[in-house]
Amino acid sequence: MADITKRSGKKLRERLAGGETVEHAILVETKGTYGLGLFALATAPRTTQRHLEQRAAESREGSTGMSAGFPTGSAVIAATNRRILVVPSNGLTFGDTALDAELGQLRVGEVAGKLLGRRMQIVFSDGSGVEVDVQRGQSIDKLADRIGRVA
Repeated sequence: MADITKRSGKKLRERLAGGETVEHAILVETKGTYGLGLFALATAPRTTQRHLEQRAAESREGSTGMSAGFPTGSAVIAATNRRILVVPSNGLTFGDTALDAELGQLRVGEVAGKLLGRRMQIVFSDGSGVEVDVQRGQSIDKLADRIGRVA
C-alpha cells in the first residue's frame, strides 16, 4: 500500500489549525481483516466486515477509556506536528473525527507480523487499548517515531 500521508493531509486540511501539518498517516483496519480473515472477506465481504466490526464494538462495550471512542471499522491515524487524529476512513473518504488526542496520549504497542499484514496494538495514556490490522507496506515505524512506542 502506498504512503497515504500527503492524501490524508489534503483531506484533513479543514480540521487542522494554522501551521499544523500531517507528519505521518496510516490506514488501519478492524482486527482480523488480514491473514485468514482476508479469505473470509473475499468470499463474503459485507457479512464478514460487519461481523469483525461487531466483534470490535463488543470488545469495547462498557469501556470508559479512550479506546471506547476508537472506530470499529477502518480508520486513518494521522499524527500532526501538534496532535493525533483518528478518523473513520477507507483511505479515500473521511468521516467525522472520532478521536482528537494530544501527542503522548496514544502510543504504538506490540506489533506482530502476519503474512499479508501486521497486527498493531495501540495503547492509550489511560491504560486502555485496541488492536488493529495494518497492511504491509505502511510504515508503522514512522508512526511510532512520531507518536512514541510503549516501552
